[in-house]
Amino acid sequence: MSVESFPAASAAPARANTTVFHRFLRRRMAAVGLALVVLLVLACALGPFLLRHDPLTINMRGRFLLPFSDGHVLGTDEMGRDLLARILDAGRYSLLIGILAMSISVFVGGFVGIVAGFYRGILGHGLMRFVDGMLCFPSIFLLLTLAALTSPGVVTTTIIIGLTAWMSVARLVHSSVQELCQREFIAAARALGLRDWRIMIGELLPNVAAPLCVAATLIVARAILLESYVSYLGYGIQPPVASWGNMLQKAQQYFNSAPWLAILPGLMITIAVAGFNAIGDGLRDALNPRGRPG
Repeated sequence: MSVESFPAASAAPARANTTVFHRFLRRRMAAVGLALVVLLVLACALGPFLLRHDPLTINMRGRFLLPFSDGHVLGTDEMGRDLLARILDAGRYSLLIGILAMSISVFVGGFVGIVAGFYRGILGHGLMRFVDGMLCFPSIFLLLTLAALTSPGVVTTTIIIGLTAWMSVARLVHSSVQELCQREFIAAARALGLRDWRIMIGELLPNVAAPLCVAATLIVARAILLESYVSYLGYGIQPPVASWGNMLQKAQQYFNSAPWLAILPGLMITIAVAGFNAIGDGLRDALNPRGRPG
């Protein structure tokens, strides 16, 4: 992904921003993805406060109720807990982990990429060789190894996912910064005597903001999937706290008798991942001046 395909954030006027927004909305899948994500976030943020059922309340007499039974819109689980309340409460954790892990990945990857691209000597090459070494390990095995060595929970899961997903961001930013450093405005900044950190923050960072935004949305989708993997395998969020991943893990043994227990959390994961991926694809095309409306 080349920075020449993206407008510089520091020089983009309000009219250009409006044009980008219109180009984004003209892509139907991107607009649908945005609508799905907004609805999902609002439902997970507000739903647990609006529902009359508590996601942790156990009712062994009301186990495995079918959807729309006895006031339970989506039925109940193996412990008689309201499934809709559980799904929305789980979504708060899954989405929060996705967003926070993305923030860690973008910060670490952006920092490493800018430094490695700006300093092309031993420091830059050393950093990129470290990135290449990290990429040699399959991310899911690296993630599971780190998760197995730490205490499972929301905080540790977020940090581990963030620290295993930054390498692609570093490579993207590194290639963009290397190209930008050949341009005249960087040479002019150096001629004016600006310090290196001011050039990196004031000149380079705004010009890689657009591809970083695209990468960020895609990382959120990937982080939600990774959280589901580790929680499904028992190394992520632990019950009674619900996440979509550990809900799937608990539901697998009841798939024949109560398939909705697995189908509904899986559907939520699919909607969230598809929505964020559609937003990322739409942003990539909208920020690309040579992009065509979808």
